[in-house]
Amino acid sequence: MALLALGVLAGPELAGQLSARETGHGTYNNGTAWATNTDRGGRFPFDGRLRADATAWRGRVGVNASYSYGSANAQAGLVGGPVREAYVRTLRWGVAYRLR
Repeated sequence: MALLALGVLAGPELAGQLSARETGHGTYNNGTAWATNTDRGGRFPFDGRLRADATAWRGRVGVNASYSYGSANAQAGLVGGPVREAYVRTLRWGVAYRLR
């Protein structure tokens, strides 16, 4: 058995959106209060992402890290304010176990 084996993967990933909600509150510079609780679902139900993953294995147990970068702009179609872009960027850490 090798002391440590490294597995590396890169490629596409398709993610589905379960829910998206914008919530917040605050005050403008003149002291006027504002609040929002708006459903943002349905604008981008699927997100195609690029993903890279690395796993260090010792026997059947591994420690992994992955990073994915989304292609769907979460702020597309919003009304008001400056035009902005917001894409999902996800960093994952975890533990893995091989069944076979």
